[in-house]
Amino acid sequence: MMVLCFCVALARSSHGQAFDPPRYDMGAPVFTNLWVNPVSGNDAASGYSSNQALRTVAEAWGRIPSGQTLGSHGYRILLLPGDYPESALPAYWEARYGTYAAPVVVQAVAGPGTARLHGYLNIYDCRYLYLLDFDAVTDPGYGG
Repeated sequence: MMVLCFCVALARSSHGQAFDPPRYDMGAPVFTNLWVNPVSGNDAASGYSSNQALRTVAEAWGRIPSGQTLGSHGYRILLLPGDYPESALPAYWEARYGTYAAPVVVQAVAGPGTARLHGYLNIYDCRYLYLLDFDAVTDPGYGG
């Protein structure tokens, strides 16, 4: 029996736009923080501190004004470490109108990869929305 093995080396070449500086400067916005803990949070809590964390991202998202441009401050949803099931996510992430000075941020507070959102992020009609440091995954058998 003869086995043939073919190896191909591909060189990556980028013909896209070059950014200088390579990162976007968010400025220094003022935030209202909404903490979320998928294990011990409670959607009836205030959400304003880690020991008063909400349980679902959907509840935190629902507390951000919808359909109006944010004014003097933005909102930051701080995800504590853990796995967030699809049932904890908004069905539609829509109509949140941040600005440069008052953006909407969803961020894993303990660093990259410490929070995992299991499901699709169906985002529509949002402005100045930043998604930082968390993983968005779909589970086997659910489009993933």
